[in-house]
Amino acid sequence: MNLFVHPMRNANVAAQSALIAACGLLTLAGVAAAQSAPVRLGEGSTPVQMAQQTQQRQPQRAPAQQGPRISEVAGRYAVLREDDKDTLCMVTLSEAARGKGYHRAQLAPACRDHGVVIFDPIAWTIDRQGHISLQARKGHKMGMERDANGVWRRIGDPKVRPLSLKRI
Repeated sequence: MNLFVHPMRNANVAAQSALIAACGLLTLAGVAAAQSAPVRLGEGSTPVQMAQQTQQRQPQRAPAQQGPRISEVAGRYAVLREDDKDTLCMVTLSEAARGKGYHRAQLAPACRDHGVVIFDPIAWTIDRQGHISLQARKGHKMGMERDANGVWRRIGDPKVRPLSLKRI
């Protein structure tokens, strides 16, 4: 049994066609061609369905992870403050897992920088932009990005006291 639907020729169809074309789903010529030809019901050949079928045929690509790998970042770091002044504190970023998506971080016991001791990093991770995030024992986080010299610098509010990590 062949059922045919003839295109409706009114302002609503023209408006829908223009909207579909404006969204980039089909060109106006493609919409006009699809509407002017008879369409079988159930074959999915309306302009919107054609656009959906075209999108489904395109292969889905997994987003490529940018930035350093966990193994490249893991290691021992000196904690630096203003003007890259060494605080004599050391933090170890380990590859060992600590919770979902996080890795173990440990502050050396001889640290004398009161702010770093209070923060007390216990975990770290890398996001898709290549920034690392240190997580404190009490749960708050600090983001860091790597500069051209390989030093990880705190990102965020510029009024906050600077903090950096330099590989030892």
